[in-house]
Amino acid sequence: MPETVEINTPWWRAFKFLALLLGTVIAGLIVAMWVPSSTVKAVSGQIVPTVHLPEGKSATSASDEKGAQYSADEIFKLAQEVETQSATFSAEKDELDYLTRIVVLMMTVAGIYTIVIGVVSSKALESQRKEFERASKGSLGNLERLRDELELDFPMLGRIQKNFKSILANLRNECDSLAPRDAPDDSFSSLEPARIQRILFYEGAVTTALLLNTKGYEKELSEIYQLLGVFYGSNFYSTTKGGDKFKNSEHPELFYRAQFYFDRASDLDPDNYTLLMRAGNFSQYYDYKTIAGLSRGYFEKASDVGTQFQKPLVSIALIELEAFKNPLSAMDALKRARSRKHYDEGRESPRLGYLAYLECCALCLCAQSANGPERQSTLRSAAEKLADIAKTPSKDWIAIGGYFVEDKMKYFAILENEPQLAQGVAESIRTLESFVFDGIKSS
Repeated sequence: MPETVEINTPWWRAFKFLALLLGTVIAGLIVAMWVPSSTVKAVSGQIVPTVHLPEGKSATSASDEKGAQYSADEIFKLAQEVETQSATFSAEKDELDYLTRIVVLMMTVAGIYTIVIGVVSSKALESQRKEFERASKGSLGNLERLRDELELDFPMLGRIQKNFKSILANLRNECDSLAPRDAPDDSFSSLEPARIQRILFYEGAVTTALLLNTKGYEKELSEIYQLLGVFYGSNFYSTTKGGDKFKNSEHPELFYRAQFYFDRASDLDPDNYTLLMRAGNFSQYYDYKTIAGLSRGYFEKASDVGTQFQKPLVSIALIELEAFKNPLSAMDALKRARSRKHYDEGRESPRLGYLAYLECCALCLCAQSANGPERQSTLRSAAEKLADIAKTPSKDWIAIGGYFVEDKMKYFAILENEPQLAQGVAESIRTLESFVFDGIKSS
């Protein structure tokens, strides 16, 4: 806060002189009020003692005597006493009038003095206010200059919202060619080296932003982290030599960096369905149960957020089948998926045929560990479901083209090896195979 500046202008000096003069007048009036006037003193000095009647006589006794009269001297003295008392009363009345006028005058002067002091104080406060405004403007100017210097030295401090949006827009542009993990495409290998370096540059800029208070920009920062997760997830997938085996890669650090960014993004935006699905897809490797469990956790969160979509539950069923070999849990997930109206974002129609296909795989897996009548019953149920699937062409079969040959050996072989079911199963598989591969050729 600025220091108080002494006021020394001519009008201020004049006001101080006037205030001092009025103060002196008031002091004189107070003295005059308490010191009696000379006229009152003179009158008081001339007052004589009260005259008494002759010794042995009183007004009562005198009136009681038979009509006796006072002498001439006594009458004179009485008259003189009356006159003296009248003069005393008159002097006291004059003194009272004098004091009254003094009080009225003093109150008037005091009022004027108060007004003068009020005006002077107002002027002084106004002067102080103006001085404070001048000092404040100077301080504000210094603060603005400091801000400008900080913006020059640390650009992220200047326009944090603008910078976040700029980084986000650039990352969207650079990562738009990266395919989602559930598509069998090594899109990272097609990225130009210059584009990769730009993405790494934006990553460094975001890392610097973590030193700042980013409250209010959670959505933007979450999407930035999500895109970086996609970048590193795609990079890791490219090191698996085009397969789905986590252990094929010699660079697991790329996967864990992707996981780090997905987790940070989820912390900032926990109800983002797309984010959770991407995190699940980019960690969906079946040969490493720890990673498969991580993927299942993302899909479970996505299922809780996107309660109208089948896709998270279908992904959970695949993990249960492929990674954990748990057909009962897979069947439970598929049963829950049947109650939902949409398959996924951008794929509104439910994929009931695909669900039936996975249920058939789960039944075949159940039969592999069953014995006796239970095994035979499970195999018949699987064969019937496979026959129902093969009756109706569907776009769903195009999506399983990359896995159908492997599924035949892994799941349906047990049906083909069952003498009572082999012929019907073989026919169903041929029909379904034609749907899958002919559909792919014609699409």
